[in-house]
Amino acid sequence: MFKTAVRAARPAVLAARASGKPSASALRAFSTSVRVSSGGTPPPQLYGEGAKAGTVPTDIEQATGLERLQLLGELEGIKVFDDSPLDASRIGTKANPVLVPSYDVERIVGCTGSPADSHDVLWFNVRKDKQSRCTECGSGAKGWQVKELAGGAANYTVRVGFPKNENNASNKLLSDIVLSDSFDTLTSVSSVIIKQAPPFLAKHPEIPCSPQRQLVEAEALKAFRSALGVAETMTLPRVLPQNPCIMVPRLLLHDSSNNVLVQSDLGSLPNLYEILTKPETPPSLASQLGEIVGHFLADMHDPSILDNVSVDKFVNEDSDRVMEAVIAEAARHMQDAGIPDFKSLGQAALEHWRTRQKTVFAQGDIWFGTLLIDLEAPLMRTGVDNSNALAVGICDWEFAGPNDAAADVAQLGSYLHLLSLSEMATLGRHETIAAFAEAFYSTYFKTLDSPPNAGFWRSLLIMHGWEMINAAGWGSRQHLWCHCEGSGVRCNHIRTIIEEGAEILREAADPRDRSAPHKMIKGRSLEELPWVRHFWPDLIRSKDVPA
Repeated sequence: MFKTAVRAARPAVLAARASGKPSASALRAFSTSVRVSSGGTPPPQLYGEGAKAGTVPTDIEQATGLERLQLLGELEGIKVFDDSPLDASRIGTKANPVLVPSYDVERIVGCTGSPADSHDVLWFNVRKDKQSRCTECGSGAKGWQVKELAGGAANYTVRVGFPKNENNASNKLLSDIVLSDSFDTLTSVSSVIIKQAPPFLAKHPEIPCSPQRQLVEAEALKAFRSALGVAETMTLPRVLPQNPCIMVPRLLLHDSSNNVLVQSDLGSLPNLYEILTKPETPPSLASQLGEIVGHFLADMHDPSILDNVSVDKFVNEDSDRVMEAVIAEAARHMQDAGIPDFKSLGQAALEHWRTRQKTVFAQGDIWFGTLLIDLEAPLMRTGVDNSNALAVGICDWEFAGPNDAAADVAQLGSYLHLLSLSEMATLGRHETIAAFAEAFYSTYFKTLDSPPNAGFWRSLLIMHGWEMINAAGWGSRQHLWCHCEGSGVRCNHIRTIIEEGAEILREAADPRDRSAPHKMIKGRSLEELPWVRHFWPDLIRSKDVPA
């Protein structure tokens, strides 16, 4: 029955495809009975037999036309209309587009990117005589693809690149990311990163911030390239050659009139959070990554580097005001969490930030999102075994420049501390987090030319405390710590985290003692905190050292 129905339907379908307006003869096969010739068997029919008197007709009894054709196909296990997903394993190009089967001259398709569900579904028409493309990811035609990146909060950031032509695997943009003179190979990628800096924080328009931050990032990226021998007066000498497993983007273009910065793309890599929370990540891998990051920061924090940096190129008063706003937000989180001395603790953190000693060159915004992990990096160092092929990319340098010696360590450490307290951290993940933290701290401190003094420890505690409090209450990042709904201090778990951050902040400085602003309070309850006991043993041993 189905085969004969198909024979009846085929002339009508072909006629409909040949003309935008179906003819009467084409419609007759679907809507009218055909005349029976005198003699011979009648042609196949596409209308049902109808219901028997006194009964309600079933679909198969009353269906006609294409609906009947579809039902008859289903009875024989045949899908007349193919509704299976299209190929989402790749981005379609003009030379090699994704083919869309259709009985008609056009079809509406929905694209979610490659891999599937990379972006929200976008519907558009695909015609037989004209190639179409998704305006979100570019699938369907060869050309530039644009994808917005979640990233940080400061800028509008997109990845722009060519889709790979399967007929020409070498059709790439060379980024020429030369990490140091000791590399035997170059890293090439097929895309670039474009940033646009509005006069406010992109994710928080209510917070003004000068586009000057983009000039800061451009100068920082140029400084790292200068370290490789480019003739510039401003350099970060030795840092990248001493850390060949660190990747820093290369500045390709800076349009200061439009506040647009173009830099090489480190790749679509997982960030540190994704690696540390991945169940299959072994502690040994986390330890290697912690060592790479710790060694790099210690080298970059060499005070002598500031002697070769044009400090005036990194001045951005708006950035300092942004951090003051962050500290004020941390104070509000403490208030919401019921911390009785939230005002004095917030004031102590603010005074420390405004009077901090800027003795090293710092990244200024180093957290999980700015650390990208390449587990299969094509990196080689002459005479050095790099069989593990690990590399860490560090992006977002708009807050770089002279800063407190403890600033970078405090910020990254606060996020590690938060993750260790997360209700989502299983026993296996705790071991992985601890392995990274232990390697990070131990490598950092042993790489420094001299051990930290009491002033460093005080700064570390204050900034670690308020960074931890702010991140715990920051709505857009709370999903990293718990699954509870809401924002701010939305559950007891977030409240407990904020209380621990406040305890660290409280032990660093006594806001009631105005005569000794740099006094270091002896570690009363610090020894009781596992984080301090495990990762800052030198702080406990030095608690009686005068400030």
